[in-house]
Amino acid sequence: MGTSGVTRRSDGREQAAARGWAKVVVNARGVVTGWSSAAQQLLGYPAHRVLGRPAVELLAGAYETDAHGAPPASGARPSPAGAPAASGTEAGTDVGSVLLRHRDGGLLACRVGIRPGAAGGPNTAWEVLLGPATAGPAPETELDKALLEALFSRSPVGLFVVDTELRLIRINPAAEGMQGLAVEEALGKRPAEAWPEFSAEIAERVMGQVLRTGRPVIGWEKHGRPPGDPDHEHVYSSSSFRLEDAAGRVLGVADAAIDVTERQRAQERLMLLAEGGARIGTSLEVMRTAQELAEVAVPRFADSMAVEVLEEVLAGDELFPGPVRPGAVLRRAASLASSPAEPAGVYADGEISTFPPAAPSLDALTDLRPRLVDSVEADSAWVLQDPVRGPRIIEDKIHSLMAVPLVTQDRVLGLATFYRWGAQGPFRDDDLTLATELAGRTAVCLDNTRRYLRERNALMAVQRSLLPGELPHHHGVEVAHEYVHAGAGGDWVDVVPLSGARVALVAGSVPGRGVATAAAMGRLRAAVHTLSDLDLDPEELLARMDDLVRRLDGRDGPEDSLGGPRSDGSEEHPIPAALAAGAPATGEEAGCTCLYLIYDPISQRCAMASAGHPAPAVAHPDGTVRFLDVPAGAPLGRPGPPFRGTVVDLPENAMLVLYTPGLLQARGGATPEAAERTPGAGASGERVHGEEGPAAGAAEQAEQADDRGRSGEQGYGEDGAAGRRTEQAHGHGDSGERAPGTETPAAQAPGRAGAPGHGVSATDTAEQADGHGGSPTGTAGQADDGRASEGVAPGADASPAEGEGPGPADGAGGNAGEGGDGGNAGEGGVAAGDGREAARARLLGALARAPGSVRETCRMLLEALVPAHPRQDAALLVARTHALGPGRVACWDLPSDPAVVSTARSLVTRQLSAWALDEAAFATELIASELVTNAIRYARAPVRLRLIRDHVLTCEVSDGSSTSPRLRHARTTDEGGRGLLLVAQCSERWGTRYTEDGKTIWAEQTFT
Repeated sequence: MGTSGVTRRSDGREQAAARGWAKVVVNARGVVTGWSSAAQQLLGYPAHRVLGRPAVELLAGAYETDAHGAPPASGARPSPAGAPAASGTEAGTDVGSVLLRHRDGGLLACRVGIRPGAAGGPNTAWEVLLGPATAGPAPETELDKALLEALFSRSPVGLFVVDTELRLIRINPAAEGMQGLAVEEALGKRPAEAWPEFSAEIAERVMGQVLRTGRPVIGWEKHGRPPGDPDHEHVYSSSSFRLEDAAGRVLGVADAAIDVTERQRAQERLMLLAEGGARIGTSLEVMRTAQELAEVAVPRFADSMAVEVLEEVLAGDELFPGPVRPGAVLRRAASLASSPAEPAGVYADGEISTFPPAAPSLDALTDLRPRLVDSVEADSAWVLQDPVRGPRIIEDKIHSLMAVPLVTQDRVLGLATFYRWGAQGPFRDDDLTLATELAGRTAVCLDNTRRYLRERNALMAVQRSLLPGELPHHHGVEVAHEYVHAGAGGDWVDVVPLSGARVALVAGSVPGRGVATAAAMGRLRAAVHTLSDLDLDPEELLARMDDLVRRLDGRDGPEDSLGGPRSDGSEEHPIPAALAAGAPATGEEAGCTCLYLIYDPISQRCAMASAGHPAPAVAHPDGTVRFLDVPAGAPLGRPGPPFRGTVVDLPENAMLVLYTPGLLQARGGATPEAAERTPGAGASGERVHGEEGPAAGAAEQAEQADDRGRSGEQGYGEDGAAGRRTEQAHGHGDSGERAPGTETPAAQAPGRAGAPGHGVSATDTAEQADGHGGSPTGTAGQADDGRASEGVAPGADASPAEGEGPGPADGAGGNAGEGGDGGNAGEGGVAAGDGREAARARLLGALARAPGSVRETCRMLLEALVPAHPRQDAALLVARTHALGPGRVACWDLPSDPAVVSTARSLVTRQLSAWALDEAAFATELIASELVTNAIRYARAPVRLRLIRDHVLTCEVSDGSSTSPRLRHARTTDEGGRGLLLVAQCSERWGTRYTEDGKTIWAEQTFT
């Protein structure tokens, strides 16, 4: 800015010379030091004749003047000394006309202007402009006067001039209009005295700073209400600079101000709109989104506001395009006021809101156009007809309002109403534009929430239909369960009654989220129930589940799943990298985890196996809490070593805790997994109590990615699908006899090898893992002692168990975990492991404080472990073990003699009489007779008969053969072959289970 001013001044001088004006430079001693070519043309003297000589030699003497006569007087009015020069110059003087000596001896009347040179200082040279006497005043002097006159009479920029005491000495009409004070009243006063309400203190501070330092201050703001618009505050941008004379003496400060109110309001509207875009819609909750709109608008934009939404939005129902239908229900979603003295709104949140027929809000909902009421009259018909809002409008003295419909894609979701009663003044058209933009942003967020609620409701309906309502009652265990729904739908726990008074406890989790995931969970739960009827060992059942998952997933083995050449030589495309890394695919069973546990209340033994699922925790009656040592296994459908089972003894009244990884999800970013999640996504979960039915909860936030990592890859080794399966040959051929010398399934289970060419033995896997609990790729390694690296976390006993360490069964090493990535190496993997161990320690600590009731324990664990706004689903099953005493079990060893059949009938009759079950004696005698006869005739010793009185009456006959009984349909002429048919007809159900030393055929009857 300063550079351009200097340029204009220099150009002005050259232009003056070009228009016939000659420039002569005279130093402080009066000697000519500069002589332009125009001066030579004007007076005829060359430069070398003039330079260095006194300037007075060029002036005509008094006698010459008298002889020549006075110079022309036209335009010869000298300017007052010290008058400002043209724009960009310093002080200058027009001295009128003088007579100068010409070289030819004559006299020449010239117009003379004098001003200081550009250098400044005490030895300043003076520039003398010479021109013909008829040229008029010096051009820059005339421009100076015109500019000065325009600034103080016609300029739209307010101009204030103060002296060194900061007293006003001159203002122009524009400034007078800004301040609303006459010139006569303002002159001689300081700004704080003339207009104290116009940021006077700031003005004096800035002007004083400019006066002291000489540095101008550009663009500082002051606020005030001008007389022309007393209802609105205006903003002025001012620039102050110091005034000095030719000698550098400070004369005062000039201040130029312009009204930037509209620009300021536009910037504030843009900032408010940007803030609304960042703050509105941070959650998928209707009430919270509406409240965020209110928090953005109040108090900066409106003094109060209210938001109503249609009931369909709250329920997640479908909306139809067009105006609001008659009879639609609006409910208050949010209200906020700048004054906290009274309730913000006349309706409570969630309450039904109504409008009178003539209300502008109803008009806005009808034609979907916003309404601006810039002047609210107390006697308006719609105010008087509204018994709820009308009195409040009159009481608060509301003077303007805006009713803006919340519309997206031509669908109405609700209404936002903005009110003003304070000093901001009535709403204007630009305010309506801003309100419409904010309402549009809110409508999009509310519609997203509505769509999410609709999908979530569908998911909840599917999941509830697939989950057990009430778990079956069983004498062997006392159970309670609960669910936490956060939108995934893949977690479940279950209780399955088995033969021989045994019971199976199941926990599983399917990766992904949504309806497809819930459907996959339902398929797997049904498969578990179906396979449980086969009375398989836990590891055998998981192996068959693994085969099922592979078939459902469309893959038959690791070669096909990994891509590359097939056995037939064809090329297979590799699977996606995300799937190879164990990332869950929504709705696919592959990668799901499962824990299957069988408890026998007669022997008080518990057999279990895990497919990548966290190990169960147990609290003993003496207060000891620990995690059970379950051999590690890969998730279903993933490559890995064969499943292995383990058996533990549990005392009576021990408390088992089965759970899904969501129970140990991060709380408040306490674990590394939480830091990796997307911020702000908080969703509220819904807890469903197993015995009390579902409980309503708030809408959860949809998680953008399922970060639980439950499908972590277990390492793509050489053990294929066949290597995962346990031996399933049970001799189901026509003869039913197992080949001689073959081991029983239970005997083979701990170390079954894979198919030739594909498998790696469990021993080899253990050697590779070397007891580290998992390979770098996430393969669940086995400890040197053949057990999984599943340790006992710190608990009440504070003594670690043998082989302690995080293993895949508890969520480490790439299995289900609580959201970690499993086998990641480096600091991230160590931190994730620390987070999982901390979560496991929290579980044991909470379990150590558990109350006696399984129901209360279940609720207490959820409250202690699950955050208020969970990101993952969680399922929890708490079971207290009970023993089935000798009074409920009768067992006899029988010799392999056909004559013993009658003895067996007598033993059954006496035992049922002792149990007061005489009504079941006939059917039970028949069942025992047929089963004992078959065992003596077709099997081998030892033969054992057992009766169990539980919730059903069970008759079991065991023998030393692995022959599979086969039900025949005898012809009418056949003498035999009807034994098993009679057993099936006399019992509710019957079946066969294989043991280490043979098999057991059982039959169940109900009794009253």
